[in-house]
Amino acid sequence: VPFPHWIAGRIPSFFSKFPLNDERNIVRAILYTSLGTLASLALGGLVGSSLAVLFVMFRPLERALLPWTIASQTIPIIALVPVMLLVLGNFGITVQTSLLPTAIIGAYICFFPVVVSTVKGLRSVDPLILDLMKSYAASPLEVFRKIRFPTAVPFFFTGLKLGTAAALVGALVAETESTNRRGLGFQVLGQVQTGHVADVWILLLMSALLGVGLVSLVGLLQRVIAPWEKR
Repeated sequence: VPFPHWIAGRIPSFFSKFPLNDERNIVRAILYTSLGTLASLALGGLVGSSLAVLFVMFRPLERALLPWTIASQTIPIIALVPVMLLVLGNFGITVQTSLLPTAIIGAYICFFPVVVSTVKGLRSVDPLILDLMKSYAASPLEVFRKIRFPTAVPFFFTGLKLGTAAALVGALVAETESTNRRGLGFQVLGQVQTGHVADVWILLLMSALLGVGLVSLVGLLQRVIAPWEKR
C-alpha cells in the first residue's frame, strides 16, 4: 500500500496523462461508466417497480415469481457476464464498445432491492385508509394513484439508492469482462496488470466518489419527483 502523499502526488499527472479527446482519458472513462450506471438504474428501476406493482395487485403471481426473483440474485455475476457477452455477440453486438452489457448487468443486480422496497411501500398503507377509499367507491386505479403510489415513493427511492452501489459494481465488472476500453473498469484492470499501485488507489477513490455522486443524484431526483415528503 503506497503512502497517501505518494497517491496525492500522482493525481495531477494521472489526470493529465492523456488528452480529453483520447478514450483513455480518466475523465472520459468516469463519464462513460456513469452513463452506463445511470442506464442500468433506469432499466432496473423500471423492471423492479413493475414487478412490485404486479406482485401487490396479483398475489398468486407473487407466490409464483418471488422465489425465482430471489434465486436470480444467487447467480455469481462473474460467471454470468461471460455468458451474456457470448449471447450479445451472437446477436451482432460489439460488446467491446457497447453500453448494453453494462446496462443489463447493472439492472440485473439493482432491480432486486427496488422490488423488495417498493412492495413494502405499496403494502404499508394504513388499512383504515383503504377501507375509507372503498366506502367512497374508489376504483383500484384511483387507490393506487392517490394512496399507494405516494406512500411507496420513499421506499422505491430507498431501494434505488441501495441498488446504485450494486449497479456501479456491476458496471465495472461488465466493463472489465468485455474489455471495454472506454470504461473505468478496464482502467482499473489495466493499472493492476501493469503494477501501478498508486494509480489503482486513485481509480478506487474515483469509483467511491462516483458512487457517492450517483446516490446523491438519486436523492436529488427524489426531491424533484416527491416534493411532498418531509425532510
